[in-house]
Amino acid sequence: MNLLGGKDDLILLHRKCPICCSLDYSTAFRDTIPSVTTNINHQFNLVRCNNCGTIYVNPAPSPNELMKYYPSEYYLDQNTFQKKIISSLGALSPIRSFISLCLNRKAKGKVLEIGCADGRNLEPFLRLGWQAYGVEPNERLATVARTRGIFVHLGFLDSYVASTQFDAVILSHVLEHDYDPLMMLKKVKSLLSGDGLLYVEVSILGSTSFLLFKKYWGGLEFPLHLTLFNEKTFIRLVKNIGFNIVYLKKRTLLGDSFRTMLKIVPDYKRKTKLQKVLFLASVILLQTLLLAFNTFFRKGDALAIIAKTT
Repeated sequence: MNLLGGKDDLILLHRKCPICCSLDYSTAFRDTIPSVTTNINHQFNLVRCNNCGTIYVNPAPSPNELMKYYPSEYYLDQNTFQKKIISSLGALSPIRSFISLCLNRKAKGKVLEIGCADGRNLEPFLRLGWQAYGVEPNERLATVARTRGIFVHLGFLDSYVASTQFDAVILSHVLEHDYDPLMMLKKVKSLLSGDGLLYVEVSILGSTSFLLFKKYWGGLEFPLHLTLFNEKTFIRLVKNIGFNIVYLKKRTLLGDSFRTMLKIVPDYKRKTKLQKVLFLASVILLQTLLLAFNTFFRKGDALAIIAKTT
């Protein structure tokens, strides 16, 4: 990545494709892209790699600048109706299959989650007697995770020095936020024991929701999602790192319709009670239709992979 001078002294990073390293790209979206944050004060570009189809932010804000774009309530304020819906529906994640596979190998072990947030994904492991570790850059979230009994490194993966290897590692919707997902996967592989298991899940381009809503797609958390993957490229990436895929599932992200509609109707909070009811009804209808379509045609908004080291 090359450093560029930017508007108002904003430091920008000029990126090659984070998956295939190609410098050949074209503009993916030419008009203004709805953002999940009100803090955005600079127009970034979304480009598509002409070699592998990956879409990524280019140039991107520097890491210190990027953190400023995260809303203060990002993944934290569970008092809002939106967060409660997303949180409860997130319990349907195929991470349950991952836990079962882990337990079939070891009754107890050590698990690490990169981007553990408040630690909810690790709670089932704790209840089963596993030691749980996390890496989380948000201090408030890390504090909540520690109250659950999780050993949390405050910071990013590149500053994490592990004193042990892990039987399981979780990367749930984290690679999208990273500047170099290729290097992240390589480091994760080095942290796994010889028979360790990786759970990784990402939003995928080409999903029904993406094709329908384009720039309003819930999985496009612009500019927080720095890299967006397509299914074939991501599977090939995991295999090329040296993982053997043992489980693969496309699934519907049951909070995406809410995020999509919030981009289409950004002034939702200022609506009347009746308008809010109608808004929520439209979200439920949209999500029901998408879930039915994805289930019947075996499609989804995200791709979950369980893999072992080879």
